[in-house]
Amino acid sequence: MSKYCLITGASSGIGKEFATIFAKNNYDLVLVARRKEKLEEIKEEINKKYKVDVIILSYDLTNLDNIDKLFKELKEKNIVIHTLINNAGFGYHSNFVNSDYNKQQALIDLNISCLTKMSYVFGKEMSINKEGQILNVASIAAYMSGAFASTYYASKAYVLSFSEALKEELKQCNVVVSCICPGPTKTEFEEKAALQDSNMFKTLPVMKASRVAKIGYNALKRKRTLVHCGAFVKFGAFLTRFFPRCITRKVGKSVNKDPLKK
Repeated sequence: MSKYCLITGASSGIGKEFATIFAKNNYDLVLVARRKEKLEEIKEEINKKYKVDVIILSYDLTNLDNIDKLFKELKEKNIVIHTLINNAGFGYHSNFVNSDYNKQQALIDLNISCLTKMSYVFGKEMSINKEGQILNVASIAAYMSGAFASTYYASKAYVLSFSEALKEELKQCNVVVSCICPGPTKTEFEEKAALQDSNMFKTLPVMKASRVAKIGYNALKRKRTLVHCGAFVKFGAFLTRFFPRCITRKVGKSVNKDPLKK
């Protein structure tokens, strides 16, 4: 039976790089994102290089009902997902009470609710089959609060905690659960989150998306529970153990800067 890898947020950035690295390692792909034209471009690129099946599906995963539709469509195609990459997510640089609440809700729906339901729906099938892999993409943001990106930081703290717990639950079912924590990464994230004026991408080390994807692939291969992407992220996560939260929250505030104070 073919090993299919389902990647959410696959139309660009880290998701696109995940598609490339899994295709290179002979996984068939199910690529999910809203932008179908971008998915078609990626499919064409992959088919030129690798002899794998690439299925592209356009779904807005902030609508949780679409996850049920996605699962049903794959069942109708007799496709069993061996590896799930929960990569979809976005950030929002904002002063919370002066922000667009609908956008805040969409962030929570995608970063938390979608990841949770995808893990539930496909994780259940993996547990029945006694085989599978789930990789969740968290962030260095999981280790502190982040003023002016409050819901994003909180969402990544959820992803980290949830992933560690799920790892323990699914271990007995021969299902691997891994979580990676990237730092600032060169993708469309910076522009979409309106972080161009923050200190995050100006002063901190920025990693290539291809490097983050390779770290994620190796995390699954080695059955690692938690992997920090790069020495800077690893050291930063380590330091948070020794500073009180009243200090780390000020660090987050300084990194993000108030978008209303140009």
